[in-house]
Amino acid sequence: MCRRNPILERPEAAPLTARLGNCPEAIALKTIEATTQLRDGNIDMDQREIPRMNRQKRGVPYAQRRLEGRTDSDTFFSSVKSIRGFKCVQLFVHLMTQYLWIGLLRREKDNHGAYQDFIREVGTPNILLTDNAQSQVGTKWREISRGNLTQQRCSAPCKQNQNQSERKIGDVKRRLAYSLFASQAPLVFWCYCIQFLVTCLNVTARRPLNWRTATKALTG
Repeated sequence: MCRRNPILERPEAAPLTARLGNCPEAIALKTIEATTQLRDGNIDMDQREIPRMNRQKRGVPYAQRRLEGRTDSDTFFSSVKSIRGFKCVQLFVHLMTQYLWIGLLRREKDNHGAYQDFIREVGTPNILLTDNAQSQVGTKWREISRGNLTQQRCSAPCKQNQNQSERKIGDVKRRLAYSLFASQAPLVFWCYCIQFLVTCLNVTARRPLNWRTATKALTG
């Protein structure tokens, strides 16, 4: 059976705002409600000596996850070279769950490697929308989309609002500048800070997701 221990007191939101990338206290409270519930149910430890036929796939973690709906992606650059030598970032956003993923790059033409890492770590998008940059419509990028049966789309010229990752890039940049200023950290450490911020955004409750986190909306 599953032992349930009562929660003695609800944690306050004020100490968590800095840990969640300096989000508002109201959002921190919603995140606490969405992520600190006790687990309910028993764990089925299936260790049978005699194998049996299963109607449902057993090795679910080894199956490739398909991302329903559309995923947008774009590249943005930093005027300061990071301490690890990174100069640009490839950002992916899954529109249905608002899940963010970034790949740190030393050169823009290496963003096809970030595309492969996104597929391996998050999942394979059914539809991927990018702009008309050569690095995102070139041969290597198209080969990855064809190999994973991903429908490749491009936004119209001079219509940046079609690509939802443009807005997410602005939000991440604004959070990044505020966090570096608040912590008085050197600008060369922005590569560590942006990874921390994207992780915080993925585990923060959001109103469009009915106050769920993006991680829960993606993985359940």
